[in-house]
Parts: sequence; structure tokens; C-alpha cells
Amino acid sequence: QCLLTRPDMQPELRAYIEIAAQPLVELDPTETVARLHARFSSAVQRRLRPGPQEAFLSGGMDSRAVVAALVDRGHALRTFCTAYPGSLDDLVSREVATRLRTEHLVRPRTPAERVRVAMDPFAQYAREHFPPSTPSSGPRRLWSGDGGSVTLGHVYLTRETVDLAAGPLDRSVVMKLFPNLSRRPTRQVDEAQLQRWAELAAEGALHELESLRNTPPERRLFQFYMRNDQARHLYHHFDDIDLNRIELLTPFFDGEFVALVS
Repeated sequence: QCLLTRPDMQPELRAYIEIAAQPLVELDPTETVARLHARFSSAVQRRLRPGPQEAFLSGGMDSRAVVAALVDRGHALRTFCTAYPGSLDDLVSREVATRLRTEHLVRPRTPAERVRVAMDPFAQYAREHFPPSTPSSGPRRLWSGDGGSVTLGHVYLTRETVDLAAGPLDRSVVMKLFPNLSRRPTRQVDEAQLQRWAELAAEGALHELESLRNTPPERRLFQFYMRNDQARHLYHHFDDIDLNRIELLTPFFDGEFVALVS
């Protein structure tokens, strides 16, 4: 998407690729896997630049797919993981790094760092604990699996939630789709204030779902999560990009790849 300014100085958001308007194409399972692999490989190739390749590598499928695509293209790379010692992220990332022969660095995480890791942009954390192999005064590029859980994993999507989003929309439907809005996560904030925040969040979700009214029903909730969940993961990163000076390479957000998946 891009942000434009109209003659009246009001902002306007436009999409480079209107994914919801792409025609549905039926493929057999074998062809589906082959086309997804080819499109993802193209997404990785499109983002490649000369020089050393560095990537996040946790125990999840998303980062593993990115690292494997780079290795498939013959690139030697350094990988980074932060995890609690003995956790699946710790153990699986080490195993994958060994098999793919990456130079792997694991930064053990402590319970005291839990809040900081959750709140700080991850690139900022990596900047402190994953030093580059060669000093550089310019920006740094790190490969990331961001976007994979919704784009390819279709997390949060169930038959029940898709049917709800495809039907008539009102506040009660929004609360069924996002039940956490009615829960009180902390007592450190006044209950009335939390209730007001919940109302604002529900109004925003309803407005966004209504804006997708012309989207095919089976795509509506997928599009909602792509725009409002996965993209949100990167807000803090871009807010502080002048501080961390790290460009995240995120092939799962590639427009052509997302269009094929959706």
C-alpha cells in the first residue's frame, strides 16, 4: 500500500495490488505446492542484495522457510535466535542451523528480559546482541519470517470465525471474533478506561471489516488479519528504524506471493 496526499491535503491510502480482486484459481495439491515454492523463491530473489546474508532463525516454520530458501540459492549466511535455554526455539534453531550449515548465534533469554523483548522492536534487540560480521557505517539488512503465520499459516482462521465474518456484521459479531476485547488484561489501568479502549477497538474492527464488504466472504477475515495483525507487528520497527538502522527483508509480505495464497 502507499499513502498519497490529495489536492485538499487529506491523506489517501491506495493499494499497489488489490489482492481481494484477484480471481480465484483452483489448483491440484501438487501444482499448488510447486507454484507456492516458485513464487516464494521469487520473493526471496527479489529482495537479495550483494554481500553477507543474515537472518533470524527461531524454531518456527516461517524463519526456517526463509533461511532454507537462501541456502537453496547457495548463499552462506549467519543466523540469530534469542530463546530460553532448552526451549523448542533454542533446540530446533540449533538443529536446523547445523543441518543447513549456517553460522548460528543463540542469545539466551532470561525471565527478566521477557517484558523488554515483548515491547522493544526485535531489530533493536538484535542490533545489540547479534553484531555484524564486518563493521559497517551503513544500514543493515536482516531476513525475517514476519508475515508467515497469517499469509501461509492462516492462523486464527476457523470455519466458525470465517462464517461469522462472512455474515451480517455488528458489534456482537466483532466481540465473538475477538473475545479478548471484553477481558481485563491488567488491573493497573482503571476499568472504565479499559472499557473505553475496548469500545474503540471494537468500533475500529467493525469499520475495517465493513471496508472489506465487497471482498469474497472466504477472503474477508484473511484480509482483515493481513492488514491489522501481521502489518501491525512491524509498526514499532519502523517507528525506530532511524535508531536501529536495520532493514527487515520480509518475503512473506511479497504482493505476488500473498495474491497467490489468498
